[in-house]
Amino acid sequence: MALRCWKARKLSAPLRANGHCPVGSAAGSWVADNGRVIEFDPEILDFYQQGKEASRLTSPERHPGPLEFVRTQELITRYLPQGSLRIIDVGGGPGHYSRWLSDLGHDVRLIDPVPLHVDQARAMGIRADIGDARRLDQATESVDVVVMLGPLYHLRDRAERVQTLSESLRVVRPGGVVFAAAIS
Repeated sequence: MALRCWKARKLSAPLRANGHCPVGSAAGSWVADNGRVIEFDPEILDFYQQGKEASRLTSPERHPGPLEFVRTQELITRYLPQGSLRIIDVGGGPGHYSRWLSDLGHDVRLIDPVPLHVDQARAMGIRADIGDARRLDQATESVDVVVMLGPLYHLRDRAERVQTLSESLRVVRPGGVVFAAAIS
């Protein structure tokens, strides 16, 4: 897994791969709280609906979870701008990074396609909504930081990964930071 950090810049046009950015046709779909249709691989949804992700980063029995969590916190802290920030945690799962960033004094919103994860995050007091990393329900240039530590390795199609990165760059203000993890 690689963690990349980008300084945002204004794009003249959205990023595209092969001239199009289709949504996978093999995905299951449902309607999110905001009325948008979410399309997601049913196998991945079934796995996450089992609830195991809630303990993956914190349980010593789930090696290397706690080490991954601490190391990722170190990397994010190294590049996180100073001050109180507006942050969107895209694909934030049950909310461990959102909780940590909120505890540091930041205004954090979590977006995840898995209803169980959104419920778990809300139970920790995190502002969380069901959403799709490929089509963020967030105003353009409205956040200082995007944290995206999960979505890219679930999207098999290059065009969907490019669309997801394009959406992150759309919502982050110029000079903001995008943290993204992917399998390299």
